[in-house]
Amino acid sequence: MDESCEVWLTPELLLTTAVSDPSDFAIQIQAADGTPVPNPISTPWLDQPLTVTVTQLSSGNACWTTVTAHDALKPTLVACPALEVACDVVPDTLPFPQAVDNCDGEPAVTLELIQTLQPDICAGTVELVRVFSATDFSGNVSDTCQQLIRVLYPPLPIFPADVSWTCETYQADPQVVEPAASGEVQVHAGGYCPYTVSWSDETVAQCGNTFRILRTWTVMDWCSGQVITSGLNGTDNTQLIKIVDNTPPQITPPAFELVADQQGANGCVSQGFVPPAVVTDCQQGVSIQVFTPVGELIYANGVDGSAGGQVPPPGLPLGTHPITWLAIDACGNVAAQTVEVEVHDLTPPVAVCDAVTEVTLSQDGTAHVPAAAFDDGSHDDCCIDHFEARRLTDACGDSSSVAFGPDVVFCCADATAGMQTVVVRVYDCDGNFNDCMALVEVTDKMLPVVHSCPADTTITCDYYFDALDAPLQTGDLTVLLPFGFPDVEDNCLTGVAGATFSVDVDNCGAGTIERSWYITDPSGNGPVVCAQTIYVEHVSDFVVEFPADYVGQCGDTLP
Repeated sequence: MDESCEVWLTPELLLTTAVSDPSDFAIQIQAADGTPVPNPISTPWLDQPLTVTVTQLSSGNACWTTVTAHDALKPTLVACPALEVACDVVPDTLPFPQAVDNCDGEPAVTLELIQTLQPDICAGTVELVRVFSATDFSGNVSDTCQQLIRVLYPPLPIFPADVSWTCETYQADPQVVEPAASGEVQVHAGGYCPYTVSWSDETVAQCGNTFRILRTWTVMDWCSGQVITSGLNGTDNTQLIKIVDNTPPQITPPAFELVADQQGANGCVSQGFVPPAVVTDCQQGVSIQVFTPVGELIYANGVDGSAGGQVPPPGLPLGTHPITWLAIDACGNVAAQTVEVEVHDLTPPVAVCDAVTEVTLSQDGTAHVPAAAFDDGSHDDCCIDHFEARRLTDACGDSSSVAFGPDVVFCCADATAGMQTVVVRVYDCDGNFNDCMALVEVTDKMLPVVHSCPADTTITCDYYFDALDAPLQTGDLTVLLPFGFPDVEDNCLTGVAGATFSVDVDNCGAGTIERSWYITDPSGNGPVVCAQTIYVEHVSDFVVEFPADYVGQCGDTLP
């Protein structure tokens, strides 16, 4: 195979006789399985037996032979440049030189040996020689090349800077104080380097559970026998690692309400229990104080507010009040949180009703009674706000009377229906309520009032005998209606019953008719009397005419 990993088969190469005209010959190449092989032969057909047939075109004569293409060219190492490396570099890990070959795209490069020329780093450098060879896939081996390696004396180390961690970070991962997280010395060690590294810690407690670590790094230069205390960039071999707490505690106040449970000088108050807040901090010993408008809590544990406490005397009145939590950790970090807390009255009042209440109807036949009128000493630990009442049944045609309202209405129907039951609801100032029942006796004490009676009047005996006598004989009083009716007013009376009458008229048509009304309302108020006299006069307005004188004969009939 040539430099391009190809070989061109020609008649001259294949035939044993001289060839005068190469163009008179055709060459056919086949693999062992009969696959046609192009000419020139290339890498895919390397080292494979191929059958080659040569045919003379002019005569048609042909012959064949077996051909195997081989690569006899060895690979070449491109270059082995000298290298300067750090003292902690392992020579075997350095990059190998590159090799090229006519057929193999990646000849194998082999490190044959490493030879030490100058082994002492304390002299300034260590010198090594690496010897390489390359082999292609046909087994051809290149010439060797030698690479000079100069191992340099290391520079001064760089010591880690001081570092601070919060106590929250340290509690989450205590390994943060280790060199992997807090910093290591940047130094060349191992290999041919003359440095060894170690460290020691001194721990100093601070406030609470915070602390400091004084870490001393020891870098020994075995060439000089000295401990290196100053490094590059002005660093020194002492590192300060601090665990600090600069964060105030986190306060989460509880959700709660206070219930009025005491009677104070100006109403009910609460000296109830205030539950503890949730306080988080990286410190264990957090002092908690809780303040109210009437003073600091009386703590349940006798020390601080971590377990909650009672509102101190005189207590908190009804309403909204600020409660403040103050938390101080062991490092003096302070946090405060204030919430508004509502003091409620959850105890309903004691409702006390009159056993029996008498209600008198007014002039319009009704009585509007305020709900508070039925109270007989209702009381509450805090305060009474208002009263409402309702009827148990409706007797007045008003369906709203059976719903609670500021007053109750009674009517004339109640005055004759016996005792009425009223439900009284007592509300305190926080909306709590309680009920009691009262019996109500509704009375009507107003007499009917007669504004006018029919006036006395006079009729003739003719009118009496023509229009009144016969009906009155049968008790028909309607004939007297034209003579008037009393004008009567009463709060519960809806009409006036018929009058009584008496007739005293002689045969001559002279006399009187007496009409009387005795008015009593449904509650029995009365009677109120109204009377009328109808005078019947005898009238003599007739004329007597006597007949004329008469002279007749004996035997005449008198006219």
